Amino acid sequence: MIPDEVYVEIQVLKRQGLSLRKIAAEVGCAVNTVRSHLARGAAPQYERKAKRPTKLGPYEAYLRARHAAA
Repeated sequence: MIPDEVYVEIQVLKRQGLSLRKIAAEVGCAVNTVRSHLARGAAPQYERKAKRPTKLGPYEAYLRARHAAA
């Protein structure tokens, strides 16, 4: 994950007229990463993925009740 400061630096370097390769070398990431950040137009928002159900999910209430009774 690239910090917000790097994203801002990518935007500033692009406004100064640097090429994608020079921006990537300056920031220390891949050219495709620079390209995708510039194409997005806004800072990337990373979100958690939806929680997957566990194997114990169907038995969770029963287990909690047993734990509380103990």
